[in-house]
Amino acid sequence: PVSEDTIVHASDLRDVVNYLWAGGAEAISINDQRIVATTAIDCVVNTILINNVKLSNPFKITAIGNSEKMMALLSSSLSLSDLKKRVKANGVLFTVKSRDSLKIKSYVGSFTVISGQKQ
Repeated sequence: PVSEDTIVHASDLRDVVNYLWAGGAEAISINDQRIVATTAIDCVVNTILINNVKLSNPFKITAIGNSEKMMALLSSSLSLSDLKKRVKANGVLFTVKSRDSLKIKSYVGSFTVISGQKQ
């Protein structure tokens, strides 16, 4: 049965993305949605909204960069502790694989940032 403990949250995805950036990722995507500086990863009811596209699990995160450094950060016992607890206790699936060759689609969208403040 699906419960709060078996759901992948937007914060889980943001955490993984942040560790990948910290590990030297040069490009990242989630379910073929390219992650850029203006990308928001938010929750909308039972879906995740990335680049204004509604996504649901399973989530496949792809990153290009220094695979050893990224793998070390993701597998560290100090990182992603909440997600890793749910993997052990509730069956959330989280696997990390390294590949020799990957492609990530280009970002399609606007880089316009709306601040909400009148100038």
